[in-house]
Amino acid sequence: MERPSAQLLQQSSDAVVVIRLGDGLIVDVNEALFAITGHRAEDLIGRNSHELLIWSTVAGRPEPAAGLRELRSSGEVPAGFRTRAGELRVGSLSVLVVDVEGGRHAVCTLRAGRDPTGAERRGIAQLELRRILRSGGAWLEMARAALQVLGECLRWELGAAWEVDRAAGVLRCVHVWCAPVGCPEALAEGSAGMAVRAGEGMVGRAWKTGGAAWVPDVLVDPALVGTRSADGRAPVHGWVAVPVPGDGEILGVLELVSRAVRNRDEETLHILQWLGSHLGTVAVGGMPDDLEGATVPGLELQRDPPPVLHELARSVGRLNRLLEDFMEADRPERGPRSGEAAAGGGERGLTAGLTLKAVSERTGIPAATVRTWERRYRFIHPSRSPSGYRIYSEEDIARILEVKHLLDQGVRISEAMAAVRGRAPEDEGG
Repeated sequence: MERPSAQLLQQSSDAVVVIRLGDGLIVDVNEALFAITGHRAEDLIGRNSHELLIWSTVAGRPEPAAGLRELRSSGEVPAGFRTRAGELRVGSLSVLVVDVEGGRHAVCTLRAGRDPTGAERRGIAQLELRRILRSGGAWLEMARAALQVLGECLRWELGAAWEVDRAAGVLRCVHVWCAPVGCPEALAEGSAGMAVRAGEGMVGRAWKTGGAAWVPDVLVDPALVGTRSADGRAPVHGWVAVPVPGDGEILGVLELVSRAVRNRDEETLHILQWLGSHLGTVAVGGMPDDLEGATVPGLELQRDPPPVLHELARSVGRLNRLLEDFMEADRPERGPRSGEAAAGGGERGLTAGLTLKAVSERTGIPAATVRTWERRYRFIHPSRSPSGYRIYSEEDIARILEVKHLLDQGVRISEAMAAVRGRAPEDEGG
């Protein structure tokens, strides 16, 4: 269909996504969406809405049409969304349902964006896993999608699906998922097609015992020394593997790997065990009742506040934006010429990329912190716009997100910067 109300969409300062309710496909987006997600129109138009937005977080329903219709009367609610760099974020979503060319469409407005809390990450993961399981199919097909959800939501850098080869008496790695940021690539490349025997390494342990295996740091586990789990090819520590039981036997094993030490987390382990048991059940034709659950502990819907609070929030937001512009230390000495746009993407037509303010909004890292990292570690090299503002590329943003991810895992700043730059921490200046 022709892109509806294109001029009106592009004039909006908020990110807007238009979704066709009949099939859940994205039919239009505006330029403001780029600032908080990194996605442009050509990335999203024609794709399913769940590839961008996490419907379950706003309405507890897997079908976009049903979820959006319910959301109309809910005001603004928290909603998960995925950035182009593969990061999971939470913003505020509101919906207006309109008729366009004889079909019903949802005009979705997405505002701001922040890192999800640990509880929100687990809740979003479980709701997305329910959506995958409802779709049915072979267990490996569902496992491929599930590994990506687990990695993105729970922040594991590598996931793998292993299938039992009964004729050879081994487990074979049949699928590897690698995070866009921080993936241990050497381990990923070596895992594809690999075979292990019962009891060998983490996956072999889970297959042999029929239970989950979790090791906070494989490098200090004597039982794993010399195995694939601790062979020194990649800087990894945390490891977990869970079996997939089905029809009286183990079908395979799911594996997650982290570059950080990961202490045993009972809530996360419960999600993994729940997934493993359900994959086998759904694959053989069953559909457990608990897939119809609509809520997850820790992910509460926040209903719309009274109108007076909306107006107060808008006023505070405008004041904050004025203060940000006034305090912006990144402003060039001569200042912008009259009529030029301030930080936030107004010069996008002149120079491709994002300004510092937009990068801060996208990554959740304060602008002052980005400037400090850039000056001290020189791990990114932004260009300059015609009026002198820093302009950051997608590669710069990916590097910032990788540093942020490593810091969230407990890695020291010097080590995180060294990992991103690809050289030892002692080589860093300052």
